[in-house]
Amino acid sequence: MLEAYLEDRPDLALELLGGYPRRDQEMLLRLLPIVARVDKGGLFSGAASDEERVNVLETLRALVQEMQVEAPLVITRIAFCREIHSFGRGELYPSNHFRAGDRAAVYLEIENLADEKTQEGRFIARLASTLTIQRGERVIKSLPVQNLPDWSWSPRNDHFSVIRFQFPRDLEPGLYLLTVTVTDESTGRQASKQLPFRIASVSTSSKSP
Repeated sequence: MLEAYLEDRPDLALELLGGYPRRDQEMLLRLLPIVARVDKGGLFSGAASDEERVNVLETLRALVQEMQVEAPLVITRIAFCREIHSFGRGELYPSNHFRAGDRAAVYLEIENLADEKTQEGRFIARLASTLTIQRGERVIKSLPVQNLPDWSWSPRNDHFSVIRFQFPRDLEPGLYLLTVTVTDESTGRQASKQLPFRIASVSTSSKSP
C-alpha cells in the first residue's frame, strides 16, 4: 500500500486500504501524504515549506485528539496542595499529615481527556469526581464532590482538576488512603488514583489550603 502510494498509484493504494477497518483507513489516508513528503525530501530539511510543516502538525494534532477519546483515561499526577495556580504550578503541603476536620485540596493531572465542542463554540470537559477514604481494605467514608464543567475558548492539551474537601471530623488518628476517581461524562471512561495520608490528631480545628 505505501509502495503503491509512493509510486503515484493512488487507485491501487486505495484498493489495498479496503482490507482495513473504516477508521483505520481514514487514519492511513491522512498519514500517507506525510510519509510521501518525507520520502520526497523530508520535513526537517529545507525541502519542506512552512505551510507543509503546519499542515503536518494540524494532521497529527487531529489524530491525537481522536485517539485520546479511544485511549484509557489516566491520572498521571496527584498531590495534596495548599494552592494551585495553573497546570503544573502550585504549592504542595510539606507532608501528608492532617488533623480531623482540616480542609485540603487535591490536584490531579489527567491524560487522554478530550474537550467537547459546544454549540456556542467553546470547548468543555465534563468530569465527575468521587472521593473515598479507606483504612486498610475497609471504606470509611465517601465524600461529596461538587462537579462543575470546565470550559475553554480553545481545545486543551493539558488537563487538570482541583478537588477541595474537608477531612471528616470523626476520623481517628492513623494511616488512611484517599481514593480519587474521575469519570469523563462524555465517554464514561474512568480513572482512579490513591493518596496515603495520616490523621495526626482528632482536633476539629480546620485550616484552608
